[in-house]
Amino acid sequence: VLLDTPRDDVDDPRTARRLMGEWREAARASRFARSPVDGAAHSPAADGAGHPVVLTDFQSDWQNFAMTLKQAGFDV
Repeated sequence: VLLDTPRDDVDDPRTARRLMGEWREAARASRFARSPVDGAAHSPAADGAGHPVVLTDFQSDWQNFAMTLKQAGFDV
């Protein structure tokens, strides 16, 4: 565990932080819509910007319930 000399085969932590930061930036950029070339700007991700929101059954039921309460005069 304790060596006579410090290890020199370990990367600087700043390198790992920089790599993680670059990965995060690239991941975020990939989810945003591209600039429109042919009039449509969709994200390459199926659920990203420019694509319709598809609700789950639970979300759809909850939305219907909330709308019903709102139409009945309740503050939702």
